[in-house]
Amino acid sequence: MRFFVAMVSHETNTFSPIPTDRRQFEAHDLRYGGEIFEAYRGTGTCVGGMIDGAAAAGVTLVPSLAASASPAGRVTKDFYAETKARLLADLAAVGPLDGVLLDLHGAMVVEGLDDGEGDLLAAVRTAVGPLPIGVTLDFHANVTRAMVDTATLLHGYKTYPHVDMDARGREAAARLADVVAGRVRPTVAYRQPPLLPPIAGQLTARGPMRRLYDLADAMERRPGVLSISVFAGFPLADIHDAGLSVYVATDHDQALADALADELAASEGTRVTPAAAAPSIMPPTQVPVPR
Repeated sequence: MRFFVAMVSHETNTFSPIPTDRRQFEAHDLRYGGEIFEAYRGTGTCVGGMIDGAAAAGVTLVPSLAASASPAGRVTKDFYAETKARLLADLAAVGPLDGVLLDLHGAMVVEGLDDGEGDLLAAVRTAVGPLPIGVTLDFHANVTRAMVDTATLLHGYKTYPHVDMDARGREAAARLADVVAGRVRPTVAYRQPPLLPPIAGQLTARGPMRRLYDLADAMERRPGVLSISVFAGFPLADIHDAGLSVYVATDHDQALADALADELAASEGTRVTPAAAAPSIMPPTQVPVPR
């Protein structure tokens, strides 16, 4: 198997006046081609996990680019357009592929474009047709319908502070190999409870996120469940889809995916308390938002 691999990652604070341009990416990380392997192998990152996971599955990776920058304001449209064009050109030039692995953030906002990842994934989907696309996303991703509809599988971090990126990268590579080999046929469900959890309330060691993940972990052990991700969202991205979301992937069982996603979305950790409805008093872990 041959999998295309790339990373485009930015956590955008739309309230920041500092634009995230090429200089910001170059100062943090901007690499092309084979140097991605040299920079990321064994680093505990999603790309590092993808590299090792692909090797374990006997998959050859075809590298494109790795671009990431520190959190700041909107990504400039010229850098995004350049990066998108380079990635698509690489896709067109590499020859036959069996799948695509992308390490994205999920909260990238571009000048004039709220859903950077959704736009990028739609372009990749158009370029590769029915090829499966596996994606890793940050725990703080503001997941959109476009991301869900264009990717074959999404794999979100399960920890905050983040300590499981390598595991998610390995998981993405292994699951994509399973899809290509016909061992699994993903069916997914996605829900957006009307909540915008503040960063201080998103820790996964305790509180509402821990309760949600305890429930999700128990669900993930059920037969037919491939993976479950609970995304806390990034509240500093002032866009329509900011906030909590639930993503369930099952093996050819849409009814099970829907049932588990509904249960998670309606669970105790996602309920808006009566106090939260009062405009003057908001509990630190739950803020209702309209959808």
